Amino acid sequence: MFEKLSRSWSLTKQSWSVLQQDKRLVLFPVVSAISTLVVCALLLVPGIILVVANMSEQPAGASTDATKDDLMATIGPWGMLGLFVIYFIANFITTYFNSALLACVMNRFDGLPSAPSDGLKLANSRLGKIAAWSLLNASVGMLINILQDKVDFLARWLIGLVGVAWQIVTFFVVPVMVVENTGPIDSVKRSFEVLKKTWGESLVSQYGVGAAMTLLSLLVLVGVVAPGIALSIFASSAVPVAIAAVLAVAALIAITVVGSTLKAILVAACYRYAVTGEAPGTFDQTVLAGAFAPTTKK
Repeated sequence: MFEKLSRSWSLTKQSWSVLQQDKRLVLFPVVSAISTLVVCALLLVPGIILVVANMSEQPAGASTDATKDDLMATIGPWGMLGLFVIYFIANFITTYFNSALLACVMNRFDGLPSAPSDGLKLANSRLGKIAAWSLLNASVGMLINILQDKVDFLARWLIGLVGVAWQIVTFFVVPVMVVENTGPIDSVKRSFEVLKKTWGESLVSQYGVGAAMTLLSLLVLVGVVAPGIALSIFASSAVPVAIAAVLAVAALIAITVVGSTLKAILVAACYRYAVTGEAPGTFDQTVLAGAFAPTTKK
């Protein structure tokens, strides 16, 4: 276990090295997050209006526990449609910019032009496939949420496992679409094929990024928020803690953006190695080979 964590940390540092070579890569998750927030916020307003209208049409006394626990009964069919549209758009925006980011990373691995415009150009060429994949992914996510809303705790837990399995199986879908230009179904199949080569060992590589970002977040809370609270108590003023809160939020946003970028770089590197058997860019061949060592059954 410690060997896996050490290897994961090494891959995180190598992903950081790639990001240091081209800091423009962080633009993709930033624009993706802003675009998603803006579009979903615009759609949320009419969605809330529909939900309120649907609830007002329910007869008095209809707000039973069953109604409260039933998503369909609460927001109505139009609300469900609006929620699905939000699911789809959020998936599309995230996949689009993630595809552009992965395209830039792949180009950098190959020594090709890797400006943001080059990544967007490739993402534009995959627009139909990105839309189809977003529709499939949003449909699966929506279906899982609906089913979980209608069953008891144990069944909800089992359906949750199905959702986790779906995320694992589709781990390499975006790089497959970017590099192999396949449709959503073929991309899912291909993603599973690539993942099977390692018995899921490549997923462990993501732990290093997550652990590093969590550690940085804790350092921000301890090093920024805690002193702000202490100064506010000492000075009997809310100004220090307010400033600390603003700085902490900005730092946490930056950490999240960097973490998302590092994960994308690492996914690209793992996919390239799984397909070609060669370590891309500045990644270490030995470390990647260890991450992709087959798991043996005892």
